[in-house]
Amino acid sequence: MIKIFNITIWLQLSYALCAAQTPIENSGIIFLKSATDTFYISGNFTNKTSGAVTVKGFLKLKGNTSILTGSSVTVDTTGVIQLGNALSNAGTFIVAAGTVEMTGTLSQTLPVGSFTNNAVNNFIISNTNASGVAMNGAIDVYGSLTYSSGGTSLNTGDSLTFKSSAAQTAWIGNMTGKTISGKATVERFISSKKAWRLLSVPTNTTQSVKNGWQENATSSAQNPKPGYGTQVTDRLATWAANGFDFQSPGGPSVKKFNPATGIYDGIPSAYSSLITSEGYMVYVRGDRTVTATGNATQTVLRTTGPLFTGDRPPVSVRADTFMCIGNPYASRIDCRSITKTGVRDFFYVWDPALGGTFGMGAFQVFSNNGSGNYVVTPGGGSYSASGSISNFIESGQAFFVQGAASGGSVTLKEDAKGSGSSLTSFIQTLPQASLSLNLLGINTDGTAYTTDGLLINFDAANSDSADQYDAVKMINTKENISVQKGAILLTVERRGPVAIGDTVFLKLANTAIQNYRFDFMAQQFSSPGIVAQLQDTYLNNLTPVSLNGATSVNFSVTADAASYVPNRFRIIFSQSTVLSFSFTNLEAHRKKSRILVNWKTADEQLINYYTAEASVDGSRFWVIDTAKARNLYVAAYTAIHADAPTGKMFYRIGSRDVNGQLKYSNIVSVASEEAGASVSVFPNPVKDRVLHIQIADMPAALIKIALINAAGQKVFNANIEHTGQTATYPVILSEAVTPGAYILQTHKKDMHSESLKVTIL
Repeated sequence: MIKIFNITIWLQLSYALCAAQTPIENSGIIFLKSATDTFYISGNFTNKTSGAVTVKGFLKLKGNTSILTGSSVTVDTTGVIQLGNALSNAGTFIVAAGTVEMTGTLSQTLPVGSFTNNAVNNFIISNTNASGVAMNGAIDVYGSLTYSSGGTSLNTGDSLTFKSSAAQTAWIGNMTGKTISGKATVERFISSKKAWRLLSVPTNTTQSVKNGWQENATSSAQNPKPGYGTQVTDRLATWAANGFDFQSPGGPSVKKFNPATGIYDGIPSAYSSLITSEGYMVYVRGDRTVTATGNATQTVLRTTGPLFTGDRPPVSVRADTFMCIGNPYASRIDCRSITKTGVRDFFYVWDPALGGTFGMGAFQVFSNNGSGNYVVTPGGGSYSASGSISNFIESGQAFFVQGAASGGSVTLKEDAKGSGSSLTSFIQTLPQASLSLNLLGINTDGTAYTTDGLLINFDAANSDSADQYDAVKMINTKENISVQKGAILLTVERRGPVAIGDTVFLKLANTAIQNYRFDFMAQQFSSPGIVAQLQDTYLNNLTPVSLNGATSVNFSVTADAASYVPNRFRIIFSQSTVLSFSFTNLEAHRKKSRILVNWKTADEQLINYYTAEASVDGSRFWVIDTAKARNLYVAAYTAIHADAPTGKMFYRIGSRDVNGQLKYSNIVSVASEEAGASVSVFPNPVKDRVLHIQIADMPAALIKIALINAAGQKVFNANIEHTGQTATYPVILSEAVTPGAYILQTHKKDMHSESLKVTIL
């Protein structure tokens, strides 16, 4: 036997493997410093009083492991401790952030208090014995429970819990060929917002709603487990006899979707059993301390029972009918691996984060983007932006599908499970031309929240008629925006390539009297000669919508009924015209510490917005203000440069049209606070043999200019007919002017000459 007394063992990368072939008793410090370190003990391991072990790599213990009183073993986030035989723990065994792997070849039993606070992050079953691993005490898994290829079985002893928090929800891996017996508790964290949730039950439980989500409370005043459960209510006068917490005249707080009627029915009783195969629409106010009027709190809903494992029998989906399906696994499932026959290729999930602070949620739609991934519409809320990849339905989450014309079925299998639990998405450019539209509500403080959205894909493989490849709209509790195709409302429309004369009819519903915004995002369009415009029949105007990027359009709903008619808006695709847009005037004037920049335009119907830009040298500009184009035939604008520098300044205006093209005005200057009339050249040094001479704040006159070289010789002269005020004149230099440094002299009758240095490149 090797006994370690007050000896420190540091394992670093240079000592990748350290092996002990006999039992070890540790009274010192063992520190596996790197994730690549491995310490292998083939015999028994005893961590004696004052012994301390920190594991960042692999600690492989083949024999019995004993952690005595006063000693500690801590497994880090990168650490793995393998237990090859029996475990006894009278000290501290911290694995809440690390991984425990059961690697025995004989049956193994985990006693009561195996881990500190019963917490383990990742729990791996690699025991190859037919009896596998048995739990005699509670274990709370915060990350994952998985089986290696040789792992066989786990008996939970009815004491296993899959924990859930705002950071993550614990999950179980693929159970094909594996066994788990006994009950488990599966949690689902709910954030602090009063909203609807579309939930599933990942246990084959015999529990009722009262046993599970009400924490078996017998009255609304009871709170058996603080931070857990919620109040469950009903609208009927028989609420108390049926086990509900109180009466909610507005409707029941737990409902199930009825595919025959297309509506949600309240559960008849809180004593009704929770069913794994179904989805439940649950209004969660918070934990059981929150009744009808209390502020929302976060809570955890949980059920207990045998875990559902293996493939689920096919779920029948009737033709053109929505069906709500619960995710039966304590794991996320991958939409790409769900077997569907005769079912439209869309998944509808409820997002409680949509609709703003006081919204109760809205539907998100996952649609196949043609590359095998699913993208989300409208996005935002719990997900990334519209068009982001979102392939997973989470543990504890139910979803909707819709049957195609002939109807079919959905089959969920073990192979559909995915690892992890957080909603991870990233932006991906859609392969088809697409136009997404999100509807946002504007709060009184100017902040915005997404409440609904839609997506239109344009491709030659699509039909312009509503068919099984379009996602039918599921109505939200608040605002709704959809594409109207006859009597059918769509969230995702797949239509043919965009053409001149196409019109997308929008339907807006359930709006409130407030301000709103449409956010458009166009991608992958290659349709020269076609422009898009949003027609507002209430204001009787057309707003250009870019087919190359983002466009935002603000609008308001008022008490005027015409402002909230469902068909107020439509998108029109038309022939683009040659842009005759022009800047007709640009002036800048100093008013004490401010400079006013005024400009006028003509034929700006296809301009999106303007930028007013400033410069101290006439070459490098920065944006001082922006202005949305009014899309008029003649328009005038003003920008204010507050606290402008006191020296000479230069200004220009940039215009961005609906196709993303940028155009700049000429450049004007403003004299310094001390200076009067002046002549300037920009840029300086001069490029391309063109002098851009600006004459500022002068009346009309003939201005003579001359270039003097270093030897004092005049090498170039010209006359400028100045038209008055501030203007810029391009002067093309002759071949006699070679690159170098010069003095530019300007002379006006009855005015002294001015000189400035100029460099010609």
